[in-house]
Amino acid sequence: MLPDSEKYDIKILGTDIDPVVIKTAEEAQYPIENFEGVPKEYKFQLEAGSKPDSARVPKNLRSKVTFGTLNLIQPFPFKGKFDAIFCRNVAIYFDNPTQQKVWHAFQKSLTSGGYLFIGHSERMSGPAAQYMKTVGITTYVNTPG
Repeated sequence: MLPDSEKYDIKILGTDIDPVVIKTAEEAQYPIENFEGVPKEYKFQLEAGSKPDSARVPKNLRSKVTFGTLNLIQPFPFKGKFDAIFCRNVAIYFDNPTQQKVWHAFQKSLTSGGYLFIGHSERMSGPAAQYMKTVGITTYVNTPG
């Protein structure tokens, strides 16, 4: 959708607590049926996978993504701030006090005006809620004072 993406400072960090999931993501190779929802005007960019009936995300996209393991209930190791955080349907597995800690960590990790996207079963709560304003059912914008 952004053919001239190399002109922009776009960096994506993908995380999971499971190193096996991270390894799969780094390989960026999936069964061809996993790409069924990709519009045909973008499918031509897919690279042939090394496994039968597989495809790989193109190198120009892979180069923008870094992967790492992350435990959301530990202090975040990030130095910079994020313009957007997507964390859908993860916090539902935490008790309310832990959820509030995670929301607070996300709020502190976002730029002013940065967005948080969470799952449909999740709701912002706790101290972070005073800074995270709803802009959709599951979308919040960081508006620190």
